[in-house]
Amino acid sequence: MASYVDVGLKLDVEPTIYLDGEVAIKVALEVSNIISQLQTKSGTVAYQIGTRTAQTVLRLKDGENQVLAGLINDEDRRTANKVPVLGEVPIVGRLFGNQADDRSKTEIVLSITPRILRNVRRPDASVIEFESGTENSLASRPSAGPALPVAGAAAPATAPAAVPASSSAQQSSIGSNVPSAAAPAPASSITTANQVLSGSATVLRWQGPAQLKVGDTFALQLLMQSDQPVVSVPMALAFDPRVLQLTSVVEGDFLRQGGAQTNFTSRIDPSGQILMTGTRAGDTGASAVGALATLNFRVAAAASPETQVQLLTVAPIGPGGRGIVAPLPPPHTLRLGPN
Repeated sequence: MASYVDVGLKLDVEPTIYLDGEVAIKVALEVSNIISQLQTKSGTVAYQIGTRTAQTVLRLKDGENQVLAGLINDEDRRTANKVPVLGEVPIVGRLFGNQADDRSKTEIVLSITPRILRNVRRPDASVIEFESGTENSLASRPSAGPALPVAGAAAPATAPAAVPASSSAQQSSIGSNVPSAAAPAPASSITTANQVLSGSATVLRWQGPAQLKVGDTFALQLLMQSDQPVVSVPMALAFDPRVLQLTSVVEGDFLRQGGAQTNFTSRIDPSGQILMTGTRAGDTGASAVGALATLNFRVAAAASPETQVQLLTVAPIGPGGRGIVAPLPPPHTLRLGPN
């Protein structure tokens, strides 16, 4: 009965994604090859296999590159051809044969770059902190300022001041200065609380033509504006490959605001999906309105009266790996007419 053994390159990768935008990767690399062939006593053939292994754990940021090396193989080989008997004579035997020495050295280098398409957003500190204790002993984590009222909640009642019962006029005067329990909170405080609870005001929208015909080429831009600084934007888009042919993807000027250096990568899937990631160098982010990317298409066929290009997912990241909420824009609809 024959048995089979896998020989070659084997790579096992196990990623773990953290809320701060970092990825821990367990990497196990194994390289094996046949060293020699052996003949057993029963007449069967066996193979001697040499194996090199390396195991490590990497922790990288989204888009950060790491190179894993060190699997080096040194091979020395000596080959001799000589005439029987005469080639065995010391010194003189070299005249009746030849000898060749070969040495080879190989090294396997592995380059790893993790990409996070969408991560879980970390809640704000004001949401996950709460007061605890009893009525007489109340404890909470110290905050930077007074707590903000939640929109729609009634203001806490203020206890009336104690006044002497003998002076009704004084009691009436003091009571008129006590704040009403139903008095609404200042408008500025409610606005700030709403902003904290609802997330950042990040807007994404499409810019491009709406009426086309077969054979036309056009450019479609995805614009972005945010009230919070953005340092990285991974996203995924989709289109109908039966109707549209994507010719190129060009990085926009949003992340390059202020002359910052950026790293932009894109991958096009034949099924009609585009995976893109833009990363801005430095600690400062971009916020003013600008184009994330420009998609250049050609209308290949009019399989239906209209087609759409839509943003499937987007996960903007701010300084320090903090996630930013970004609502998806409506799909961009293209109406297709005759030639």
